[in-house]
Amino acid sequence: MTFLPHETDASLQWADLPSVETTSVRHTLGELALEMSGVAAMCLNAKRRLVWANSALLALTGFNHVELTGRCSRLFLREGQSDEAIVDILAGVTAERRWQGELRCMRKTGSALPVRLQVSAVPDAEGETLWVLQDLSRRRADEALIHQLRYFDTLTGLPNWSWLQDELSRLANRANSRNERLAIMLIDLDRFRSINDARGEAVGDYLIETLAERLQTAKVPGALVARRDGDEFCVVMPCADVGQAKTVGAVLQRLVSEPIILGQQQYDLSACVGISMFPEHGRDASQLLGNAGTALHAAKRNHQGTVCVFCDALAADAQIRRRTEEGLQRAIEQDELSLHYQPQVDLARGTVLGVEALLRWQPNHGGKISPADFIPVAEQTGQIIPIGQWVLEQACRQARPWCEGGANRMRLAVNLSPCQFRHGNLVRTVSTVLAHTGFPAQCLELEITEGILMEDPERVEVIMRELCALGVAFAVDDFGTGYSSLGYLKRFPLQRLKIDRSFVVDCCSNVQDRAIVDSIIGLAHNLGLDVIAEGVECEEQREFLQAHGCDMAQGYLFSQPLPPTALEGWFARRPDGGLRP
Repeated sequence: MTFLPHETDASLQWADLPSVETTSVRHTLGELALEMSGVAAMCLNAKRRLVWANSALLALTGFNHVELTGRCSRLFLREGQSDEAIVDILAGVTAERRWQGELRCMRKTGSALPVRLQVSAVPDAEGETLWVLQDLSRRRADEALIHQLRYFDTLTGLPNWSWLQDELSRLANRANSRNERLAIMLIDLDRFRSINDARGEAVGDYLIETLAERLQTAKVPGALVARRDGDEFCVVMPCADVGQAKTVGAVLQRLVSEPIILGQQQYDLSACVGISMFPEHGRDASQLLGNAGTALHAAKRNHQGTVCVFCDALAADAQIRRRTEEGLQRAIEQDELSLHYQPQVDLARGTVLGVEALLRWQPNHGGKISPADFIPVAEQTGQIIPIGQWVLEQACRQARPWCEGGANRMRLAVNLSPCQFRHGNLVRTVSTVLAHTGFPAQCLELEITEGILMEDPERVEVIMRELCALGVAFAVDDFGTGYSSLGYLKRFPLQRLKIDRSFVVDCCSNVQDRAIVDSIIGLAHNLGLDVIAEGVECEEQREFLQAHGCDMAQGYLFSQPLPPTALEGWFARRPDGGLRP
């Protein structure tokens, strides 16, 4: 093998290469091919002295020919070794006529470059070896980027769910061998999605980044923090017992609840925490995370800002909820959902002023499922969005002849879920249903809870006013059981308050309930709102409500909720035909 000088290196002279026997220089076809290939290559003699190097190798290492002479043994590093690496490589070539592997190549700048090296014995050249280098730096950078994208969250830089599952498996195995315990805490922000929808993704991203930083810097010994997606985080930590885990969960809640200032706006967040423990609640990552998720769902059902620890009762409840969720997915398609209607009666005149649409579910395999059991599941899974649209359209279609029979004066009350305000376009949905069914907008009353009004007041107010512009009215359902803030009564475009049945049941015998009912009626009338009491079941309750000025009532005293055909029969049996004149 001989040296082929690089024609652009004008300063290079044969005399600069004392290790090369110039009398033996010849331009071989092999050397020319390697020079033109662009692959970094060089040749060493039996004494590990440079015989030949092409321009690609010089460019890769940054050295020139003279600088490479005598230092080739120190050019490669493997596991912190230099000369030893060359000795091992040449030993492999001697035994197998070739060697290949990955190691580091030292550049002139002092930086280390990952390369794949192939070394072969040169035929018909005693002791000479050909060294071919492939630069792996771009591949390593690509692999690092792929690893980052696969295992780390792009917004916060926290490990993601994939990383968490792998790491939790490793931690569980280690804890098992050391007879230790772990706490797995899932943290979910309350009302974050409504803030993100109302304020925009930029605000939502800032809040998530801020909370991620807080969780990372929390003084929780040995804790690992990861982000699942959206507004959910996970903390895994060594833990002595459930009591300690709940204490840490409360600490993390306090971190979340500290105000976040962005511009002129202050954001006050809260979070629910679900906890599972290793090993009592599972021995693998899937089971531990699943049980922590079950505890989190229970915490969210109970109240905002709740910490809940997994238990067997929650597992049974989760199984029932999963079956309910699966059943709801086919309920509409298989015609298992239906609407019943309960009349709303004018207490002074005894005439029907409206009906409330109430959702019922009777699976084809038999039995009935209570709304109290399936509606919360539908809300948490998002299934309430298509179900709510179906209810609105079905109710408008069925109630249209009843309202037209009352000279467009009888109202149809339909309940709305908070999810319908958070997701989708409620105004467009309502206006589309009204157009498709021909139902008069002035006969439609949408019932909402106090929680909806307080969740994102600015956004909810805009939606309500747009719907009011269509002619739709609003009533607050279950008044007095939620926030009971007087401020929203004058802020939002409301027409009616509904007294919750829990106050009506004992209004004739309980002094506190009597006072609450009387106060609600007086407050509503002073604000120009009508009042309707629900759950009226006896004449004594009716008389009390009427005497205290309540405008309307509904309950079993007048009629239980009825399917459409039965309701029409109920109308027909009344002297006024069931409709207000």
